[in-house]
Amino acid sequence: MAASWVEICNLGLIALGSQPIASLTEGSNNANLLAASYRALIDEVTVEHEWACAGMRQAINPLSDAPDGDEYGYQYQLPVSPMCLKIRGVDPDSPYEQMGDKLLSNEDQLTLIFTAQITNPTLIPPLLTRAMGMKVAEFLAPKIAQNNTLTQLMQAKYEAALLKAMWADNRGKRRRDEDTAGSEERQRIDEVT
Repeated sequence: MAASWVEICNLGLIALGSQPIASLTEGSNNANLLAASYRALIDEVTVEHEWACAGMRQAINPLSDAPDGDEYGYQYQLPVSPMCLKIRGVDPDSPYEQMGDKLLSNEDQLTLIFTAQITNPTLIPPLLTRAMGMKVAEFLAPKIAQNNTLTQLMQAKYEAALLKAMWADNRGKRRRDEDTAGSEERQRIDEVT
């Protein structure tokens, strides 16, 4: 797991054969480029998949003013702390629509299931850390190396790292689903016997 955002950024710099940074505020060209862009790059990778480490459930309350139009009776403010990057669903499962930073629904109470902005790098699993580092390398390659072959190589490395991280994340989810299905099956057998 990553200890800091600087560590993730340095994975990308090292992949490019570039000098690592000590901090995002050190004033070097690499640090300045990363300080201006790393958050957007991390968020971009975070919304690529429904990562377990970025999943959240949060009860939200309707706003006092109803939404415009007649399709939905309630509107909700999307969370800003932690920031909602992508809606995964709502509970109870019902139709909804996102309009800017609002969620529209006909339910008067909702639990929002969403991808949250990751604010603590120590919670990021190793394979996702690697993918984020490769995203940094992909982004920086044309700015630092100015070499099309290296840029294409970093794009391929990012895509490979992302797929590997997704596979590992899905495997962990599948195990949880299988464990739940297995315990439900055991419960049904116990009820019959």
